[in-house]
Amino acid sequence: MTLSYFRAYFGYAQSSDLLIVGFADSEHEPSEYMIISREMEPTETRLTHIEISGQQRSAYGGVDAIKLYSRSVEFQFSLSTADALGTREIFAIELRLRDDVLDEIAVVLAEIAGDVFSDLRDWDV
Repeated sequence: MTLSYFRAYFGYAQSSDLLIVGFADSEHEPSEYMIISREMEPTETRLTHIEISGQQRSAYGGVDAIKLYSRSVEFQFSLSTADALGTREIFAIELRLRDDVLDEIAVVLAEIAGDVFSDLRDWDV
């Protein structure tokens, strides 16, 4: 499944113990969305939580890679996480956002994903 938006909405919130990142097809009452959250305190069980358009399609962990391009963000999930989310192992969200918003997305995705995040905007063809 690929979420494709004419215009993607992006938002994030951070507290001292949690970072939440979201993409949606609408600013108010979205029908399709993805929420990624992660505890900020380093622990042995610090896992990323992913939800796609409802709690019935959610999972902990299993994010192998997150790649940001100038027109999309691509998530690579383990097979078990993809099954729990009801999607394929590679899940992409099409973006139509200004460069300054993409810069903001890069910062928060790097924070939430750590070494599995890649900013590949300069490599787009």
